[in-house]
Amino acid sequence: MPLPCIKCSIFDLICWIDRLTSKEAGVIEEVEVAPPQTNEVRVKILFTSLCHTDVYFWEARGRHHCFLAYLVTKLEGLGATLNVAKPKKGQSVAVFGMGAVGLAAAEGARMAGASRIIGVDLNPSRFEEAKKFGVTEFVNPKDHDKPVQEGWGVAVLVGVPSKDDAFKTHPINLLNERTLKGTFFGNYKPRSDIPDVVEKYMNKELELDKFITHSVPFSEINKAFDYMLHGKAIRCIMTMGG
Repeated sequence: MPLPCIKCSIFDLICWIDRLTSKEAGVIEEVEVAPPQTNEVRVKILFTSLCHTDVYFWEARGRHHCFLAYLVTKLEGLGATLNVAKPKKGQSVAVFGMGAVGLAAAEGARMAGASRIIGVDLNPSRFEEAKKFGVTEFVNPKDHDKPVQEGWGVAVLVGVPSKDDAFKTHPINLLNERTLKGTFFGNYKPRSDIPDVVEKYMNKELELDKFITHSVPFSEINKAFDYMLHGKAIRCIMTMGG
């Protein structure tokens, strides 16, 4: 028997973006979703979360709606360390930004056996929480007169930038034994690599529960956005209900 159409709640992200200036809350709307077609499946989402990527993508593309469904763990950060930077046991790792992606990168450094994991962030309130992810020392750029990113080794760009973000550097900076790399989704291949990540979690090698600091129902998604943008939560889980 064919599956029926179903009704789903979605969040009008454009309304939320307008809220940045108009102070109006985003709205949840109900839409009808057609049954799955050939080679498609219907998946029931029980929990979901937010990421800055939600805002960056939809600010740039000007779409009106999106379904928000992200893995709790930030595979970008974890994979940036384990799959791209590939630090050896006993080496030092510096992570710039102690948000969810940065903390996932620190978690990867911990799993790799790094002896020093240096967390860099402008928000000193994040430092204590970062210790749970293996961060051994902290640097606040505001406390220094010179740039704190000077050094050698491999630098990995991770995360989706804002549409206006840009950076430039002199070629000499790459000639002095420095390597610059980038990654999307931590260089993980979902079909072949995600089962291995799940196994690491089940074997308690990868600690995910500490990423979850808040939980709200989907109907309070505006509160989840506030938690994220004001740095109050590492990951706020939203329960979908039903």
